[in-house]
Amino acid sequence: MWTTSVSISTTLKMVCDTGESIAGTHCSHNIHTLAAKVPAKRRKLAIKPTVERAVSVLYDRGALPEELGRLIDLVTLRSHLDQASLGSLIRNLYPAGKIDKDVVLKVVGALGHGQRKHSLPLQSLLLRWLVMVYHLLGSSATVLSQTYAVIFNLLDTAAIR
Repeated sequence: MWTTSVSISTTLKMVCDTGESIAGTHCSHNIHTLAAKVPAKRRKLAIKPTVERAVSVLYDRGALPEELGRLIDLVTLRSHLDQASLGSLIRNLYPAGKIDKDVVLKVVGALGHGQRKHSLPLQSLLLRWLVMVYHLLGSSATVLSQTYAVIFNLLDTAAIR
């Protein structure tokens, strides 16, 4: 992974040229606005091309800490974004730098049972992401170790083992 001076939000803003972007805002924010707040049948434009472009940019450049925080908000909070799009975003969350402790807490907070929680396959992807980026946590690793009780409490959930 390599860091770049061009942030993913700037790149995504340039990539989102199909009328989905709103001047002066970030594409990850646009995905959140378009998908999270508007049900699929009421959207004027399909969200899938925007998600595909975002995934492509994430794969190519990675996400800087600020954009990673916004994308984690997008994938951890319940929204009208379909499970396939969320899964695709989670699979391509490549950080371009150290990961903030708030991001770790948001991911751990998204785990578990409940109406406001994502499906177990998405939670499994989030746990897998935490394991894969463990070496980038830095001082956030201590926060993750403090949340082991929450994580180990979920071991009885066979779908996310």
